[in-house]
Amino acid sequence: MKTSNKVLASAVLGLCMCGAHSALAQYSLVGNQIAVGVGSDGSIINPTVGSSMGSLTYGGSYTTYLGIEWSTAQNGTYPVNNDVITPGTPYQGYSIGVNGNYGVASFYSGHTLGGTTTQSGLSTMTTGGGYGGVGFSQSLSFGLNSGIIHFVDTFQNTTGGTLPNVAFSTEFDPDPDVYQYGSYTTRNNILSSSVVQANGPSTGLTILIQGLTAGSIPSVVGGWPDDNPYDLVNGTGGVTSQTVGFTDFEDYSIGMAWELGDMTAGETETISFNYIINGTPVTTTSPILGGGGTGAPDGGSTCALLGLAVAGLGYGRRLIAKRA
Repeated sequence: MKTSNKVLASAVLGLCMCGAHSALAQYSLVGNQIAVGVGSDGSIINPTVGSSMGSLTYGGSYTTYLGIEWSTAQNGTYPVNNDVITPGTPYQGYSIGVNGNYGVASFYSGHTLGGTTTQSGLSTMTTGGGYGGVGFSQSLSFGLNSGIIHFVDTFQNTTGGTLPNVAFSTEFDPDPDVYQYGSYTTRNNILSSSVVQANGPSTGLTILIQGLTAGSIPSVVGGWPDDNPYDLVNGTGGVTSQTVGFTDFEDYSIGMAWELGDMTAGETETISFNYIINGTPVTTTSPILGGGGTGAPDGGSTCALLGLAVAGLGYGRRLIAKRA
């Protein structure tokens, strides 16, 4: 997306990543296929990459932010800058809605979900985080030889009553052609009710969101960013289309949402989804457990980040199947 003006709000949702990191709790992980930056709120984009990237070196143009970087060499080196998130105004985020109101975690849009972080070995655990009585946890992981970023998000009603109309959305603006060809235009497609993708016409790089839990609602968003999860559920606000088969060539973002509905006291819901870079959708609901190789996670070298919104989380989780 091209640069636009918006005031960044303050507050932090902690969600951290294995690998080198700065004192500001920004995290970077370098794999053989992709390098991913994660901010202190759990959204993708590390704004302090200059002090935290270690040996990662770009050729050509250089950005001080790390979003999702694709390695053309496929061997853990990054000879050219192929970051698909950071050009222009860097944008990726996720939102939780309760009863028509919502909070967001995004480098661009602000941080209103709260949270703290601690790290242990190759995994990072986060306690805290939530909005409007909904406790929130997120795990983000990918294998050393993988272009698949796997998310598992769990929500719990931490109040003594019913919370109405709970929703969740994730969205990002893909710009894979900017650093190499100077173009912000992507070919955006809604391939199915669970897959929305963007392709760089010049680089050929493809990045997509794949919903793994029933009820996923894909969107192409022309009025970016639209952090309101109810817009991505209902096709309102900045959403351009939610129609399977839709295609356009624009500087648009893509997103996925889930309508969790009313959550009773203590109820939990779990969803999972993938961001897949330069690949095709995977069919397993637990892709990080797969074997290694190009485009597939390496189960023996997976780095994970795990956040628990409720300390001592021990309750059962049920998959959402409220919307086909």
